[in-house]
Amino acid sequence: MGIIVLLAIYNHEADNGIFHMGLKDPHDMIQKATFSCNPKWKNDSCIEASFTHPDDLQIIINAIKHAKPIEGLLDTSTEYDVELVNTDQTTHEYSFSLGFEYNARTEGLMLDNNNSHQGYRISSADTNQLRDIILQSSTFPEGLPEPTVQIGETTISLYAGAFCSSSWDQETHQLEAMCGIPPLADKLDQEIQSQAISVVPSSQIKVDFPIKPAKIELYMVKNGEHFPVKVDTSGKYTVPLERGYVKYALSAIWNKDNNSQYYFGVYIR
Repeated sequence: MGIIVLLAIYNHEADNGIFHMGLKDPHDMIQKATFSCNPKWKNDSCIEASFTHPDDLQIIINAIKHAKPIEGLLDTSTEYDVELVNTDQTTHEYSFSLGFEYNARTEGLMLDNNNSHQGYRISSADTNQLRDIILQSSTFPEGLPEPTVQIGETTISLYAGAFCSSSWDQETHQLEAMCGIPPLADKLDQEIQSQAISVVPSSQIKVDFPIKPAKIELYMVKNGEHFPVKVDTSGKYTVPLERGYVKYALSAIWNKDNNSQYYFGVYIR
């Protein structure tokens, strides 16, 4: 599977008659590129990513500039919606379709935004570099970001549950996944309750991640049942009025290969 980019065409003799960025001038600077999965494209391998580092942006620009026209009409769907933001805050919107199996012979495909039937072929070298930066963007080399849970200035002890994380293998150009399971439930529950702190009814507790997950879920656990807890956009939620011990289960999902669960407890007094 190749890369498909919907593009406006800018004619420029210095670029063999074609400059694909759709910019007013080839020297305009791109400061951000955002890749969003097309909801109409069913592919579990799609990874959403955003790039601001000049080296990553240059790889994207080079792939577009080097692309060559393909003869014949094309009719295909796309995997990514892509937005490039210029330094003057003007934007250029495209689409990509990208497979994640590393293959030196694989070529990408690019489409014209004004004429989706006109295709442009991206070299295998540029295609693989694009694939690499997207895959690497989904990993956490230093481990999954650990949250902090606080009430006022007091930090609440967290206990790790099940998790999955991915790392990037430079030699194979593949993601390597590792998953773990929590300790035995009875032992874990005892540790959580032993470290639970006291809070007053209707206190606000804040959950904060150094790198915000794509999805956060919080549940209050009572008698083995999970009750969803609403967390606002700032990461805060309010504890119940009812007094007693409460155990919470927190889950975070950054992408399909990186997710984790955490547990903590409080005494409402």
